Amino acid sequence: MSIWGNPRFYRVRTDVLNPLSWTSVYDLTPLRETLATMCDFDQINYSSNVRISVTATNIATGGQVSFSNHVANGDGRLRVIPKVRKSRLTPEHILASASLPPGFPMTDIGDIPCWDGGLFDNTPIWALLDLLDEAEIDNLPIFVVELFPTRDAIPRNPKEVIERMIEISYENRFWAEFEGAEGLSAFTDMLAAVAHDLPADSAVRSMEPFHRLQRLRALKNLKVISARHVPMTGAMDFSVHGVKTRFDAGYAAVDKLLDTSSR
Repeated sequence: MSIWGNPRFYRVRTDVLNPLSWTSVYDLTPLRETLATMCDFDQINYSSNVRISVTATNIATGGQVSFSNHVANGDGRLRVIPKVRKSRLTPEHILASASLPPGFPMTDIGDIPCWDGGLFDNTPIWALLDLLDEAEIDNLPIFVVELFPTRDAIPRNPKEVIERMIEISYENRFWAEFEGAEGLSAFTDMLAAVAHDLPADSAVRSMEPFHRLQRLRALKNLKVISARHVPMTGAMDFSVHGVKTRFDAGYAAVDKLLDTSSR
């Protein structure tokens, strides 16, 4: 039934006279109102309480854009994502990060037309690293709850084929890029060795790429928590059942990790 809309979330468009000009099926006005009502954006933007970064896909360029209430390094050249900028987050930024086509419409942030950030990268680790202060780079634990499994989900019918295609599209490519924990550990060890062995007076230490790479040392503290495979009931399953199923799967995965760690 959720294809006909979800209360206070989205509704089917009513401007039916020219459907060929539509770029989405639904209207997100209810979600915009819900965010404004339920969320205290003064608190959300108070970075001493919580640091948050949301990402979206710039439709015009095809690249990622990040909006953060905190940027650790004031010098943009030394950030992992050079173009990240501190922003006062609003309901529009949250909508931009969740504007999943073709169901949901694009959201404009200034002059940037945005779709869901997962279209470009569903595990935006780089945006997270720009939230970390220098002292946190070597010590702060980072957790990724992986709700789109990369293994053990061979499709057996047409419906599961579509579901598996979507899962692969949104899987943790960051983890795959380094071939898991072992490859990531070797990478961060290399970064530490470069910083240790490079002469103190080397001109390389003042170069932008060196500083950006050194922020990646934080990845040694990353832990990926794999959740069990949860079949979806559709490509855009925002039903109460679908959302709760994902929600419960994430909590179960974290509980399993904590239970294993305490033994």
